[in-house]
Amino acid sequence: MDIRKLVAVMAALTIVTGITGCGGKGSSSESASSAKASQPETSAAEASASQEETSAETSSENTEDTDYTELSRKLCQDMIDGNYKSTADLLSETAKKQLNEDALSQVWEQINTSAGSFVEMGETEEAVQTFTTTNTLLVFENMKVICTLAFNDNGEIEGILFQPAESEEITAQETDVFIEREVKIGEYALDGLLTLPKNVENPPLVILVQGSGQHNMNEGIGELATFNQISHGLAERGIATLRYNKRFYQFPDLAENGFNIDEEVIDDAVNAVDLASALVEDGEVSSIFVLGHSLGGCCAPVIAKRNPKVQGIISYAGTPRDLLEVVKDQITAQLEDAEDDMTKTALSDILSNIDAIRNGNKDVYVLGSDYSYWESLDALNIGETAKSLDIPMLFLQGDQDIQVYPDKDYPLWQEYLAGKDNCTFKLYDGIGHLFCGDDDVIQSRVLDDTADFVKSCVQ
Repeated sequence: MDIRKLVAVMAALTIVTGITGCGGKGSSSESASSAKASQPETSAAEASASQEETSAETSSENTEDTDYTELSRKLCQDMIDGNYKSTADLLSETAKKQLNEDALSQVWEQINTSAGSFVEMGETEEAVQTFTTTNTLLVFENMKVICTLAFNDNGEIEGILFQPAESEEITAQETDVFIEREVKIGEYALDGLLTLPKNVENPPLVILVQGSGQHNMNEGIGELATFNQISHGLAERGIATLRYNKRFYQFPDLAENGFNIDEEVIDDAVNAVDLASALVEDGEVSSIFVLGHSLGGCCAPVIAKRNPKVQGIISYAGTPRDLLEVVKDQITAQLEDAEDDMTKTALSDILSNIDAIRNGNKDVYVLGSDYSYWESLDALNIGETAKSLDIPMLFLQGDQDIQVYPDKDYPLWQEYLAGKDNCTFKLYDGIGHLFCGDDDVIQSRVLDDTADFVKSCVQ
């Protein structure tokens, strides 16, 4: 089964249903908690606030005895049985602009196509935040899926999200090529893995930094997960790696009141550098590099700037461009391809919120993140920060990337860093944002170039 295609379906549903945010890929219990880290789109929040003002007394009487766990299980069972009307009837007026009974039917068909036939329903967990959210584990032949329902104070459904549930625990492995051991990162003791190649004395170490969203240390699920492949692929090439859970993946409650980019990415990456420094002192590794993917690739220059022990950086599909503008390009492209009115409305709302933030409106959200988050990203000044670094830097990009653009973002790195002899740029033909082929495996040429770069820096 192509797990990445199903994840793409789930990501599309995030927009359609109006639930956007961190989007953890955890187990049923972790996904239930990670709902707390998500922020609803402003239109839903505003609708809920308006309803609250006009009918708070009535809604209290009508919903105070509602068992949302049992209600959610009933609605899930109805969808399993092919009855989507009961769920559609509970949609709020805001949600009905973006979702209806027919759309739910199509969503379920997509899930069945990728995940296989339904097997059984697992546990349901409930969390109270801006909305009351429930997370129900649905077991299919090929994978497990979490159905998240968000209820407003009137007991109406403001949004629905289906997302893969991680069905396996990430554990240290040992093969003929490498050995792994568990580590803890920073003050929050984030779970991580140190991967050391066998028969290589004092190898260089690469710290891996994930992209947008609250990812586990593998940046995905299973053997095909991006960072799992990178770690093991680099070990085969004689290079050690360090990877760890993102903070709000492991501790989603910490994100209840919002967060900035330092809290989400940079502070923990700097803590990882500190751990790596201790490994250098102990003689286990020789040197420290930072490899970031997507958002992590954007942040890599900042991480290096804040810790001079970093000896080089690698950016996989990062950009020095204003990230809110990148999101605007992504949403605009989706809007141009959208065929139904509900999707068009949802995407147009996101574009309106982007413009609102650009105009200083601090009360709206874009993809679950508020004004202060986007402001913290803008303050990184990524291009100028990279320009100020004297360490070696490698920038990799696929020419089929539809998230970070090879015709806009990749050449912008070259513009910022023109004339600097410490920078290397690689544009790959025929591959996209995850640097994979049709088999979902990261291409050898990418790992070869990464390993060659690191080794050239330590010779």
